[in-house]
Amino acid sequence: MHCLLVVILCLGEILLSPKTHTEKNQSAQANTNKSAVDQKATDPGKALSETQINTNNYQNSEGNETVKNITDGLLALFTLALAVVSVMQWLVLRKHEEWMRKHDANLSKMAQAAVDNAKALVNSNCSLVEVFMEWVPDGARIKAEGGTTEIYINLICSNRGNSPASIVERIIKMEISDMFRGPNLSTVNDSEIDRELIPLAQTGVDGCRRDRRYRLCEPNRPENKYILIYGLVKYRDIFTPEEQSRETWFGFYTTEQDARRNVPMARIQQPGYNRHT
Repeated sequence: MHCLLVVILCLGEILLSPKTHTEKNQSAQANTNKSAVDQKATDPGKALSETQINTNNYQNSEGNETVKNITDGLLALFTLALAVVSVMQWLVLRKHEEWMRKHDANLSKMAQAAVDNAKALVNSNCSLVEVFMEWVPDGARIKAEGGTTEIYINLICSNRGNSPASIVERIIKMEISDMFRGPNLSTVNDSEIDRELIPLAQTGVDGCRRDRRYRLCEPNRPENKYILIYGLVKYRDIFTPEEQSRETWFGFYTTEQDARRNVPMARIQQPGYNRHT
């Protein structure tokens, strides 16, 4: 807008300047003619010579004024063209900036899609260890004598993924409670953690399942409360970052009466007892 205002002012000055100069020239010419007439009355020869000089000066001044007007007009046209080019460049830059923003947004979407596809590909090919629990097939399932309760279970780790895995830790705990408050492994002693390295083949191959018997004790009687058995299994596969592990949390429950009747243990439904990381 500022450039266009400057151009308009220049054009206005150019359009007004010829008229002003013409009026000045006419006034000068009148004065010259008047002086010439006065000079004729006194000295005809001298008056004729001065009239010729004044005429030549007027013609030179008029020619210079014409050249100046043409130069000013060209300068105004050049300024107008420069302003138009500047506006066009600004419009082009605005369009380019909008295109770049859209292009960057599309690139971000494509990059995120590539990351999601990579994660999906890894998840579809990595291992997935599931944990199940059952009563030991022979012998006692539960003993509740005095102030102590013992149960005997079989912990099953099965690889349901497409890559081999290696179990690095198994933590299991028994708890007698009247409700499900969430897993709490802070009371498990370090000596009770099973850190035996157990390889697991990929799903559908011999060696994809490993069983381990456990005898768990709790210094309380169940009475009418639940017997909770929960914990986690840590494992690794070829997609696991170095010095990290994946985890499968599990949780099952039963009662003293169901254990004595050989009723299968039920899985705890709360998400805290059943999750994968």
